[in-house]
Amino acid sequence: MQDPTPSRTRTPFPLRQAARDGDVALVLGWAQAVGTKWGTCPPIPEEYLLELWRRLIRAVIAVLDESVPMMFSAQPPKDEPDFNQKVGAVLRTHIPQLQSEHPLASFACAGYTPDHVIQGNHLEIESKYIRTNTSPAKARDGISADLTNKPEGSAILFVVYDPDRRITDDRTFREHFESKGSCVVRILR
Repeated sequence: MQDPTPSRTRTPFPLRQAARDGDVALVLGWAQAVGTKWGTCPPIPEEYLLELWRRLIRAVIAVLDESVPMMFSAQPPKDEPDFNQKVGAVLRTHIPQLQSEHPLASFACAGYTPDHVIQGNHLEIESKYIRTNTSPAKARDGISADLTNKPEGSAILFVVYDPDRRITDDRTFREHFESKGSCVVRILR
């Protein structure tokens, strides 16, 4: 009988299929089970991570596209931490592995703390809130800094809430960052 334990050197077929199907829970469960048995989680091959990131980002965007405009239709967030807190609360109802303001790594001898991280997926979610008196350049600078601090082998979804349309050309704003790779920018209103 074949050993059902996943091999350290190659990804088992069920994991490849789960990555294609976007079954994040199955992939995370596999990684957790293997980590429990061996004391460490084996690396998931990058091609499966890329597919998981795409599917997971699409799922997060679908939740936020629907919830953020309704959540702030009557009362806008008071500041960026308020926006982050509410985004985190909504996402935790769909993604239990989400952690907020959790130190992830260090960069240049300093700790790096993303707004939200989905444990086991190497996916960070950073929120930016552009208020009426905020220049889009401030969001640009914040996104640039987050990209610089991003740990190797992770992806970032930038959720930019711009209710007053301070960003005049969404496509150009997104493409400048997304062309760097491993990041997606979603502008919400």
